[in-house]
Amino acid sequence: MKKTIRTVIDTDVFINAMFSNDEACKEVFYLERDKKIVVFMNDEMYYELIDVIMSRLRSGNLTAEQIIQICNILFFRIWEIKRIPRSDYRKICIEDENDDKLFDCAIDGKVDYIISCNTRHVFGYEELLEKKYRVTLKIMEPESFLSEYETRNLSPFQQVLKG
Repeated sequence: MKKTIRTVIDTDVFINAMFSNDEACKEVFYLERDKKIVVFMNDEMYYELIDVIMSRLRSGNLTAEQIIQICNILFFRIWEIKRIPRSDYRKICIEDENDDKLFDCAIDGKVDYIISCNTRHVFGYEELLEKKYRVTLKIMEPESFLSEYETRNLSPFQQVLKG
């Protein structure tokens, strides 16, 4: 039996999957739906995502309470995101302290991958995480993650992509 891949998914991947019709971002969530990967999120990531979704949806007639209800249904009933507590507030990302919550979640969740549409600002942190926190993971964009997933032959996913 193959190991389930543990991931942290950056807010931009969620947003692109929901609002930009980005196929690679959607495919990442199909993997979660099909129980091929597990997605972890801490409270700070959850609230950031709600804020971004709320700003996108405020132009409609939805109340903040309705938007939060929609987010809860998406994250915990449909996608079954694993919400974990943030055990520490580490100072890891020099370029953007806002990304520390992403790294903290990756460390706390012992994940294999961080998936983000913008990996430039977190490039090179794999080595630091391994040396300082004994966490071995890869930081990848959705397309690269899907390609690696396919290449590693973790499922018959290759047939879906080529079909």
